Parts: sequence; C-alpha cells; structure tokens
Amino acid sequence: MIDLAIALNLAENSLGEYGTTLFAGSSPIFGSGMITNHSGIWVTATTIQSNQFTYTDNVLISTRYADVLEQDTALLHIEEWARKTLQPACELTTDPLVHASFEIIAVRFDNNAAGFSVDGIDDEGRYVKSYGFQIQYKIVQYPS
Repeated sequence: MIDLAIALNLAENSLGEYGTTLFAGSSPIFGSGMITNHSGIWVTATTIQSNQFTYTDNVLISTRYADVLEQDTALLHIEEWARKTLQPACELTTDPLVHASFEIIAVRFDNNAAGFSVDGIDDEGRYVKSYGFQIQYKIVQYPS
C-alpha cells in the first residue's frame, strides 16, 4: 500500500492526476509483454524485507509517454520529488482513498534497485522508462 501513498503524494505535487495519468499497484507492461498505449506514471512497490515493525520495499516508478521530452522531464521531476520529499520522519498517507499512513525511516538511492532504467519498448518504438529506489518505512496508521 506504500505504492498508493507514493502515487497520491506525486499527485499532490502536480506530477499527475491519480486514476487518469497516475496509477498505483499496476504496470504499463502487461503480463503478455505488451505495453499500454496510455501515457502516464505507474508506481509499484515490492516488499523485500519485513520484521515486526518495519518494511523495506523496492519502489519502481514507471513512465510511458508519446513524447520523449515529456517523459524525460517527468522522470527528472520524479527524481527531484523523491530526493526532496522522501526524508526520514516524512509521513505519507493514502487519504482520502484508504485511511492508512506510513513513516519513512530511510531511502536508498545507491543500491541495485536505484536509478533510471528502460523496461520495455512498444510497437511504435516508445520506451517505458523507470526510476527506482529502496524505501524503509513503518506503518503509523493501519487501514480502516
């Protein structure tokens, strides 16, 4: 659910409109390998470690745009947002969709999950490009 909190925070920071150009928990690349023709930003998070109180996830923020300049600009804004917003003690919430919140403990931009990547190419030669990082957090408020 941290992916939803990240997507909603990106929307609050004018990087897209949730449900229209900004999505959580899904990918622009389908299971068949086909790529959506929809432009936008997709946020996914995969838990790689958890203990009683903290979780560590690899976060991947994928983009697909018809215009490569718009896509690259969006990726740079995403990187800037991540580095400025995701600081220790920062709290992200899923309000108003689901009442849950998460406190950031640490963010790593220097591991195998971090950085920019090309994840796919569609039939028309457009790329799915992503920005990834690792995030450690704890749940402050469980979903209600």
